[in-house]
Amino acid sequence: MKIYTAAQIRNWDLFTIAHAPIASIDLMERAAQAFLKALEAEKELAGHPCFLICGPGNNGGDGLAVARLLLEKGHPVAVYVVNLGASPSTDFRINYQRLKNRCAIFEIRSAEDFPVLPPESILIDALLGTGLSRPLKGPLARIVQQMNTGPAFRVAVDIPSGLLADEASAEREIFKADLSITFEVPKLAFLMPENETFVGKWRVASIGLHPDFAQQNPANYYFSNEKAVKSLPRPRADFSHKGTFGHALLIAGSQGKMGAALLCSHAALASGAGLVTAHIPSCGYNILQTALPEVMVETNPGKACLQGAFTGNLREYAAIGVGCGLGQSPETRLFLQSLLTQCQSPIVVDADAINLLKTDDLDLRALLPPGSILTPHIREFARLSRPAAHSWERLEILQNFAQVYEVYVILKGRYSALATPEGEVFFNETGNSGMATAGSGDVLTGLLTGLLAQGYSPREAALLGMYLHGKAGDLALHAPPPFQKSEETLLARDLIAHFGAAFLFLKQSSVNSEP
Repeated sequence: MKIYTAAQIRNWDLFTIAHAPIASIDLMERAAQAFLKALEAEKELAGHPCFLICGPGNNGGDGLAVARLLLEKGHPVAVYVVNLGASPSTDFRINYQRLKNRCAIFEIRSAEDFPVLPPESILIDALLGTGLSRPLKGPLARIVQQMNTGPAFRVAVDIPSGLLADEASAEREIFKADLSITFEVPKLAFLMPENETFVGKWRVASIGLHPDFAQQNPANYYFSNEKAVKSLPRPRADFSHKGTFGHALLIAGSQGKMGAALLCSHAALASGAGLVTAHIPSCGYNILQTALPEVMVETNPGKACLQGAFTGNLREYAAIGVGCGLGQSPETRLFLQSLLTQCQSPIVVDADAINLLKTDDLDLRALLPPGSILTPHIREFARLSRPAAHSWERLEILQNFAQVYEVYVILKGRYSALATPEGEVFFNETGNSGMATAGSGDVLTGLLTGLLAQGYSPREAALLGMYLHGKAGDLALHAPPPFQKSEETLLARDLIAHFGAAFLFLKQSSVNSEP
């Protein structure tokens, strides 16, 4: 799913009006109906008085249309129009006329006019929309401040008032929604950590914008969901054998961190790789051979950490993953340099290997094979590139880094962001806060390496891998009794246990979508 800027979405509206064709007021009615349907799916409305705060623009026109639809369904409604002297839009005027004889419409000229909200009320924000280009100040800011007080369930129409859709929002008054219902595609601002307090839970309501616009107009940002990746898993031929699905090499572990090597090796096997070899320091030999007999073990001369030159034959392996539990000793840094010097094909780089790529006295980033997949979390990425003032700047740095080094970078977190060498960014739909636990990243590394070993391209492996990783976490979190989990109790090994269910979910989705 493409993520468009606010300006592009306005052009999409105009394109739809011209090519559907449809009158703008009818498109607004369609938006109101879609909004209400999405709201009813998320919140029981019966018995809850609904307060709508409408501005004079088209966002306010949406709100007036929603108010009329609520009245038609028998819900108690109170409508307030903010009047600070701005001229109403044409479609606002039309919906005002449609509504004025059905209920009282009150004016708000200052924060003092804001109503007292009774308990259990629903407050619908239809004040500003996406046209905002500067911080709120004066009476508008004070009105939004009032909207954030009182005992109400808060819902934003399209975008919380005061929030900028396409750039960082400085400290200012912004509506704090419990639920944001946006139209057609998500706003980029919804995917930024700083905005969680304002956006709350968000849902996309389709209003039937013309599909030709999306086909004809490119985007830099995408939302990677089930629909985007369901065609990626490959069927297996009946006469396949373990050699068919590749040999993965995991280079991992150090004294006290052999669990990381164990997790990534296990994940590579569970991803479908035919063979997995773990190259580890000798201190971990008994651990891996005992805990994971399906994995072949190759020991390094170093006992507590990897050291010396890598002397294996890389041609034996279809894919390589490096970094999990590696440590950051000077000996390991030189080992990594030796490995990267020999690598000719894309590899997966995680954790300590990322930390070692750029150090004070050594810069190994230029040795990365084009098409490699890096999987840093935010702090690791800051060390790899440079610190950012906020998520928007970090996004720019991420895109630039992937292009300069011709690599794929998965910046891990809620809505993990995959930056490609072509400058695109794919935000991942799946995952939950329970995955913020030790070893979760090691599991992702093993999964990605296993997919590469099976012949998936780096782009396919990155898109499919981060989706499956998050989906496995979601399925683990909602496992049936007696295997129930909470965000607090989710473990990295639970993700691996649900790889199969995640694969089956996508395969079934693909079958169900066939004509």
